[in-house]
Amino acid sequence: MVQETEITPLQQKLETVATSISKFGLISAVLVLLVLIIRFLVDRGVTHTWDDGQKYTQLIRFVIIAISVLAVAIPEGLPLAVTLTLAFSVKKMMRDNNLVRRLHATETMGGADNICSDKTGTLTQNKMNLTNFWNEKLYEVDPYIKGTLGDSFPQKYHEILKQALACNGSATLEPLFGSKTEVALLEFLQNRGEDYNTIRDQYLNATSIKFPFSSQRKRMSSVLENVENGLPSKKRMHIKGASEIVLESCTQFHSFEEDRVIPMTGTMKQQIENEIENMAKKALRTICIAYKEVSGDEGLLFLLFSFNNSNFRFHHQR
Repeated sequence: MVQETEITPLQQKLETVATSISKFGLISAVLVLLVLIIRFLVDRGVTHTWDDGQKYTQLIRFVIIAISVLAVAIPEGLPLAVTLTLAFSVKKMMRDNNLVRRLHATETMGGADNICSDKTGTLTQNKMNLTNFWNEKLYEVDPYIKGTLGDSFPQKYHEILKQALACNGSATLEPLFGSKTEVALLEFLQNRGEDYNTIRDQYLNATSIKFPFSSQRKRMSSVLENVENGLPSKKRMHIKGASEIVLESCTQFHSFEEDRVIPMTGTMKQQIENEIENMAKKALRTICIAYKEVSGDEGLLFLLFSFNNSNFRFHHQR
């Protein structure tokens, strides 16, 4: 099952080494034979014992010695030894749940110091940052400049936004846990002077309901008990997920500039879809965040965040 149909790089090198050693052994055998014959002739010439009956036996012994040198020099067992070693490596890697189908893969990996891989085929640091935020127009944010979230957004918008980012998810920064998208949202809150743990302690309690992200729904949801003036108020459901999925369910839009809910028209939806497509063309990952007052108010907040793996900017979309 591990037989190869083509010569691997290691086998090519071994063949080159074996050929070189064989040539060296052949030259050495010829030289040994010549030296022995010359010594034989000199000894016989000095002693004048040309008629000795042992001379043919000595010559045959010289030839045997030369052949022995040649046979010892040729590494016939080297390819077999290397193949057995690689096969042993394949078996050892199999015990580590690493299936190697071809021996030359073991040869290659044996010379690797670092292995970089990514399921999408792109190599990244596996670190994501919030880069853009869209709400009627495009906003950009520098991830390295700290600020205050409350100074950047109107009061109600600010309250809903920090709830959606901090409470609708299970990621943490210390220790680092959760999807890189959620971690990027928490880092954005932290850079804007908001403690996500404090927000969670304020809004998450025994009555809160969480629906984790699933590939079928393509979104996650949380139902929180809203607090106004220190007293429990209406419940609010936050949704975060794939932009096109969440957008399809939205009927109203929370305006950033006016800090109020307005109806979402077909033209507005089309504009948002175009913005999502433009961001996707820039290799940005887009998500949509929405909310609904469970009491019956159909007001929806729509935020479109886009991410990439290097810079941190900020889009605001309504």
